[in-house]
Amino acid sequence: MWHHFFFGCLARAVGRGFGTILPKIRVRAFACAIMPDHVHLVIDRSPEWLIEGIVSYLKRAATRQLNREGIHPFATINATPVAFPRPGSKAAGSAT
Repeated sequence: MWHHFFFGCLARAVGRGFGTILPKIRVRAFACAIMPDHVHLVIDRSPEWLIEGIVSYLKRAATRQLNREGIHPFATINATPVAFPRPGSKAAGSAT
């Protein structure tokens, strides 16, 4: 399980990411607290967006900002794709 914590420059970058996307999707934020392991955000209700859509935009904006600034905490992790055996193949344990 991955744990990531936002302190100092990471938290400020997340806030900048939020600040870039909220005007674009026309959502007002009244308060924001970026804690080490979660975020509190008080936003205006939007007739255009479900909360899930807003959260998705915020997460992407934060990730883009962390990458843009070169400080994403997972940037150095090798994310090599894993090939899983196809069902029925010998590698999957087929009895044939």
